[in-house]
Amino acid sequence: MSDHLISLVPHKLEFDNPHEVAQTLTAYLIARKYISATMKNNILSGRYGFEPGEHYREMLVDHDALNQVTRLGLNGVEIISTRTIFHGGGNGIDEVLCPACQQNNLDATWGAVADDWYKGGGNGRLTCIHCEEEALISDYLFRADTDFRWAFSNVGISFYNWPPDFRQEFVAELVKMVGVPIITVYTHI
Repeated sequence: MSDHLISLVPHKLEFDNPHEVAQTLTAYLIARKYISATMKNNILSGRYGFEPGEHYREMLVDHDALNQVTRLGLNGVEIISTRTIFHGGGNGIDEVLCPACQQNNLDATWGAVADDWYKGGGNGRLTCIHCEEEALISDYLFRADTDFRWAFSNVGISFYNWPPDFRQEFVAELVKMVGVPIITVYTHI
């Protein structure tokens, strides 16, 4: 069996206060008992992640009918508050669509822009090679022929080896807290 993660990423490149936003999300998830306040070595990065809480099934469309989450050792939840590139894990990328003209910018310098932003040196702005409009890299649509997408933000929540579908009501609550839409990124590791 291979590992995967599902990341719920606010569609906003930079929050001014990412640690506060992450703390608000963490407090909400713990208060609802979606995650436990207990952390252990249950995510792939070697860092500690939150354990599933007693009500974690309420977040999921299928309510984890097979008890997948609790049976696995790598089942943690990571609340992220640093610049992160959320991606499909080597599953390719076919389109980088400009938010202004919808043309593919796969051949643009988006990789360098993303890398500079990730390392803290860049502003995350990419100029379209077709219409020459400049936009945040997070406003471009990164797509592959599969369900894998990319997203960029300094806030996110990653669920290791959880079922892939979260209830719309749960995601809507997160949207209210962060004030922007949420992008779901599936990563196969």
